[in-house]
Amino acid sequence: PVEDQPRSSLANCFGLFRSPRDASKALAEIARERQLCLKTLGLEDGPGSCFARQIDRCRGACVGEESAAMHGARAQLALSALKLKPWPFPGPVALRERGAAGTVELHVLNQWSHLGTARSEQELGEILEARSERGFDADVYRILARRFADSRPLDWIDLRGATRDPGA
Repeated sequence: PVEDQPRSSLANCFGLFRSPRDASKALAEIARERQLCLKTLGLEDGPGSCFARQIDRCRGACVGEESAAMHGARAQLALSALKLKPWPFPGPVALRERGAAGTVELHVLNQWSHLGTARSEQELGEILEARSERGFDADVYRILARRFADSRPLDWIDLRGATRDPGA
């Protein structure tokens, strides 16, 4: 699972899926659309060509008719839409959320992980001092990626080296 990966390896991760079965299903669909080899992708095994080659829906990487390099490049291109997005900030940030009653909450985030929510400068300081290294959180990624794709501007505070004055 992507949650178990070190953050440095997330650049090589493609897609977030609820189960290995969902991932295999998505990969098989991409393979069908792009005439990729199911055997080369690890979705089929056994001797000879893949089933898609037998019905002329594979360009033949499984039997040497397409080079491994060409197949690999086509697969990378096909999967590029599923590639996880890099963290869009220079480091840890606080996203400011203003409530209806004039309250302010600072959601402290870093590398697709929610580190905590501060409602005061003291709470923010405690979160920053803890600097817990949590792993990648797929749910946080999904929520934030959707929000970042929105055209509304974000109210964020750069927390690199911050210890006080969160600007609230």
